[in-house]
Amino acid sequence: MHSSRTRRPGVALAVVAATLAALFGITLGAAPASAAPSVTFTSSNLSPAPGDQFTLTITGTSDGNYTDANFRISNTNSPDFADVTSLVACSGAASCEEHFEAQRVNLGNLTTGQPINLTMTLQVDADAPSSNAFLYYTFNAGGQTRGSGNGPAFNITAPAADLAVDLSASPNGILTSTVKYELDVANGGPGALSAATITTTFSGAVTNVTSPDGCTSAGGTVSCPIGALASGASTTAEFSVQPGLLALGPFTATSVRTTSTPNDPNPANDTATASCTALTSLIVIC
Repeated sequence: MHSSRTRRPGVALAVVAATLAALFGITLGAAPASAAPSVTFTSSNLSPAPGDQFTLTITGTSDGNYTDANFRISNTNSPDFADVTSLVACSGAASCEEHFEAQRVNLGNLTTGQPINLTMTLQVDADAPSSNAFLYYTFNAGGQTRGSGNGPAFNITAPAADLAVDLSASPNGILTSTVKYELDVANGGPGALSAATITTTFSGAVTNVTSPDGCTSAGGTVSCPIGALASGASTTAEFSVQPGLLALGPFTATSVRTTSTPNDPNPANDTATASCTALTSLIVIC
């Protein structure tokens, strides 16, 4: 007589699950590795200026069960997104944080059908340069990247900074061939200056270039770096040169703004000149 045995569905399912996990790495009830929620990604301001706040919104529905899920938000061009934005607030998430070059929204665990409604408020840094880019996200869970998607434009529009350049010259003492130059740079705004370079060239050869303000020389040209300047602020850089030993007569120095961030809308005041005359190798008048 044969005895009949009743198979319990729970045991059979457990055996199948264990076999799939061992052979193929498949876990029943978990989202496939290639799965990712379908979401909508928007921004409240596509062209923020430095200092502006804007809000990113991600909405959708979880299509599976995920552990340690997060959205990582980056931009397509330099500078990196986290280098020009600071977190103000976030909601709908376990936490928000800067993560290397990106901003990250941490969700914790998600279940199938769970609504996703995230907002992250950010502020563009005051010294952020103008840039054009698009945002994109990666969805990560269980230590893996599960998907990605394109987002809105992210174009920082920094107000222009109108620089005015002035140059003056004077003999550096009596019976000397050294000429001291004073370079004045003023920012007429309306925006703050992040950085600029003023380059000075000479009508004749010069030697022995010195500067207490970080100006450097190469090939008879002097370049002076200008740091950050608020609207309405000004700064001065000094450097000294010696005309060539055989240089007699007039010689002219011309200073020009060669680079600046943000853009300078008025090139008419970006150039200045100063003239001196070498009467002898030891007598210079300016």
